Amino acid sequence: MPKTFRDDQDFMEENLAEALQEAWDKANAALSAYSKDPSGSEKKIWFAEEAADYSSLLFALTYQLEDFDPPVGAEGLDTSVLVNTGVQRLQQAIGMRTKSPREAYTSLRVAVTCLRQAHLATIPKRTRRSPRSGRCHRPWTKPISK
Repeated sequence: MPKTFRDDQDFMEENLAEALQEAWDKANAALSAYSKDPSGSEKKIWFAEEAADYSSLLFALTYQLEDFDPPVGAEGLDTSVLVNTGVQRLQQAIGMRTKSPREAYTSLRVAVTCLRQAHLATIPKRTRRSPRSGRCHRPWTKPISK
């Protein structure tokens, strides 16, 4: 017996609801971890960002929306503000999903962007030594033993 469009839509909405719940749980775990220990929370924030991004993919597929990244004035914001904003926007997306899918999707994409910026802010910056100008810099290699 072939599936109907309604069965497919119900299936997609069930998967979306599960993905949004997982994103919500991980976002709250990230917020809790960041408030306790900001230096050790980069993985929790990354997990929350990835779960929110996955749920936005399912959201776009479920409601036939085009993927986009809305402009978010995230530059210069504190990491805690970014995580809080991400959690709040995720909550808004969950709340208005059935009433206004387009607005909910926009809110979800803002949450993804905020969580992504928060994750990037928690990653330690690596400094790289550049070779002196005019000199060739050869990468270190293991000596050949004979």
